[in-house]
Amino acid sequence: MARYEFQDLPIINAVQFEEDGTIRIDGVGSFNSTLWSDKEEIADVVALLLDEYELKNNIRTRNLREQYGNTLTILTCNFVVCIKSKKEFLATPLGSKNFLEKIEKYQPIKITRTKFNNLIDWLADEGYINLYVAPAIGAISYSSVTQILQPARDLIDEYGLHPGHVFYHEDYRFVHKKNDHKNLIDYQDDNETAYREKVLKDYNAMLSRAEISIDDKPISKPVGLSSTIYGDSSYGRINGGEWMYCKSKKRSTIKIDGEQTIEIDVSNCTLRIAANLNKWDIPEHADLYQIEGVPRQVVKNIAQIMQNISAKSVKDGLNKVTGALLEKYVKEKTESYINRLISKGATPAEAQRQAKKLKTHIQTNQNNKEEMLSNGIPYDRKEMRAIVEQVYDFHKIFASGWLMCGRGMELMFIESKIAFKVIEQFITLNEVVLTVHDSFITKASNKQLLERILNESYKSYTCYSPKLLYKT
Repeated sequence: MARYEFQDLPIINAVQFEEDGTIRIDGVGSFNSTLWSDKEEIADVVALLLDEYELKNNIRTRNLREQYGNTLTILTCNFVVCIKSKKEFLATPLGSKNFLEKIEKYQPIKITRTKFNNLIDWLADEGYINLYVAPAIGAISYSSVTQILQPARDLIDEYGLHPGHVFYHEDYRFVHKKNDHKNLIDYQDDNETAYREKVLKDYNAMLSRAEISIDDKPISKPVGLSSTIYGDSSYGRINGGEWMYCKSKKRSTIKIDGEQTIEIDVSNCTLRIAANLNKWDIPEHADLYQIEGVPRQVVKNIAQIMQNISAKSVKDGLNKVTGALLEKYVKEKTESYINRLISKGATPAEAQRQAKKLKTHIQTNQNNKEEMLSNGIPYDRKEMRAIVEQVYDFHKIFASGWLMCGRGMELMFIESKIAFKVIEQFITLNEVVLTVHDSFITKASNKQLLERILNESYKSYTCYSPKLLYKT
């Protein structure tokens, strides 16, 4: 059986340890359990593979054969997307948690872990793939990886399969709803979810047809952006685009249909929305994250925490924000430490043990300035508390009622409504725009169009004009 340990992966040296605690390997596609196709060409390949599978494995009933066929269809669609995106490897989720979803809106074709693993093992036995099994180690868990071998590639080429044959199952919903525990829940459509679903289906179809590249490498097709709503009207942001997960410098290399692009950001977006809803017309030149003596990113971090923290009083809120800011620093340092240890050869388990000791050390010495500085944290807790209060005193002038009362997700929902309005108008004009929450990317030739639509969309929800920031 072509089944190996993860450390035997041929591109293991290409693993990149990110500051947020995740790992990334260039050249590995993401597995998606909701990819589907009704095209005859894919059905023919699936029938051929299923007949081969049955020669060595007994499928007792017609119902079981259909289930195995559905799982093979999903695997085949993923192989096609991966190969045609010029990737040799595919992330392959084997853990039980990946097969627990029971809501048909999010997984219209139910696949079970047993059938999935049976097929993966068989494909490895038959020489279609190599499987590199990853360890499951808590915070640094990562997916096993499948190497798609030449026989699978030859089969896909022989039948002329390409990403145009693949999209999302027609019953799949791009609008996701979650409860307070961040678990997906079922729901009945209301006007907002029905509107978002239609926009996202049209939007994803358009982006899947468009030629979009990052650093001259085409993005994977099909595109599957989703909008996640908490409760009735909370959060709502769009996620899932490859351009959302690359750094600003790489985003500047994005091309749409071969043309250079421009990125326009709605500056201080949720904070300005809060001010505008309070009927404050903030001057366009003002940067609400610019406070004398405090680094801009620190102000931004505190502002985001203040919008999402709930508190009984101002004092309670300032203490909670300070604690959350400290926790953010600790998390960043410990995750960076884990990745550094692993990159130097430590096992994931050992790296976690050492990081736990570092976390305890920082928390114990949070009032010791020298110790905090030695661990790369610029402030002790007393200094953090003073800076938090400074930021609060400035922002409360125009954003009262939105700070330290848990309403940040409401502001994000309004931000997402603005994004949907922008996207909808671009779809109507048959022009491509890419969204990164409060930032938008389009062809350079569409600069004025984006400016106009952004201004109109923002103003329709706030009655005020946005501050636009042009990124290069």
